[in-house]
Amino acid sequence: MLKRAFIVNAVPLWIAALVVGSLLPQQAKVALGISTPEGQVVTRRMVWTHRLVHYAAFGSTALLLIAIARKGREREAALLAVIALAVGIEALQHFIYRNDFETDDARIDVFAACAAYLIWHVVPQARQGLAKSLGM
Repeated sequence: MLKRAFIVNAVPLWIAALVVGSLLPQQAKVALGISTPEGQVVTRRMVWTHRLVHYAAFGSTALLLIAIARKGREREAALLAVIALAVGIEALQHFIYRNDFETDDARIDVFAACAAYLIWHVVPQARQGLAKSLGM
């Protein structure tokens, strides 16, 4: 069982890794297999893999923050924080690399965060299981 204090202390590291990973140069992302080289034909599989990375990264971030929140308002603030983080990262990518603002990526990130919020509130087994594993 993970202790809540451990999760609380690990969240900033998780978010830092998310930001750093998101802001990696294109070459590094290609080397990690999470992006395609410039000019390469993009297959459906590549598109879905890219989307899955976004869903997993931002959905799990939202779920972590929502799970450690103690009250409803804190959970709503956690959701809004993840949405702001997602849009902020996409804006930084736009300004740093001079590429188009990737509205599709931002939309997926927001959807994943909202899905995590809904899962927390709608699926009692998910909430109880996470709460139990966090020792709450």
